[in-house]
Amino acid sequence: MPTIARDIDPQFGSVNEAKPGFALPTVNQTASKITTTAFVAGTDFTVSAGVAGSRLIIQLPLAPIVYLGRTAHYKTSGTSPVVIAGNLLNAMTREIPFIVKQGDVLPDIDTYSNGEYSIDYETGTIFCKRASNDVTGTATYSYWQPSVTSNSINSTVASSVNSNTSTVNATNAAGGTTVLAARPTRTHADCYNDSLVDVYYGAAAVDATFQKVVSHGTWSWDSQQTMKVFSPTANADIRFVDYYN
Repeated sequence: MPTIARDIDPQFGSVNEAKPGFALPTVNQTASKITTTAFVAGTDFTVSAGVAGSRLIIQLPLAPIVYLGRTAHYKTSGTSPVVIAGNLLNAMTREIPFIVKQGDVLPDIDTYSNGEYSIDYETGTIFCKRASNDVTGTATYSYWQPSVTSNSINSTVASSVNSNTSTVNATNAAGGTTVLAARPTRTHADCYNDSLVDVYYGAAAVDATFQKVVSHGTWSWDSQQTMKVFSPTANADIRFVDYYN
C-alpha cells in the first residue's frame, strides 16, 4: 500500500514526496508563542507508563506547532521544532518523519526502532516506540495563536495564566458544561478537544450559535463571558489555557 507524507518537506523524487490531495496545507502565521509543557503527574498531563519497545503517544496541549512563522515540519538536521528535555530523552532518542499510510489514521509505530518518535505538527501529537520506561521531562515549542484584530481583547497582554482540563459529561448535553467561567480580565483562552468525539462550544444556553470542534481540534475563546461545551455522544476532555490580568 502506498504511503503519504504529512508535515515534512515534500522533497521532489523522494520516497516521502507529498502526494496531491493528502499533504497538509502550510499555514502562514507570525502570531506565535513559545511554551514549555511539563510531563509530570499533576501538571499539564501525565505520560503513560511503559517499558522499552512499548508504544507511547503524547498529546501536547497546544497546537498546531509552528517554526519561523509557518506550520512546523520534520527537520533532517539541526534542532527540532519540539525540544524534548529531561528523563524522557532516554525514552525518545531519535525523531523520524511523520508518515501515515493511505487510509490509516495513525503511523505504524510497531515498525519504529526503540527510541524513535515522529510528530504530527498540525495536531501536536507525538508517536513514539519507547527505549526506556522514563515518564518525566519537558517539551518546548512554539504554537500558533490567532492573529490580533483591532477590536479584539487579545490586544491586551495577559499577566496571569490558568492551565487545566475539564471533563464534559455527555449527560449534560442539553445544558452544556461550563469549562471557562466568566472572567472580566480575560484576554483570551486557548482550547483543545482532547477526545475522540466532536464537541460544540458557545456562551450561555446551548443553541444554534454554538460552534463545532472536531476530535483533537483547537480553538480560541476571545470572550470574557462564560464558555460552555457540550458533547452529544460521549464524555470529552477539554484542555484549556486561560490568559487574564
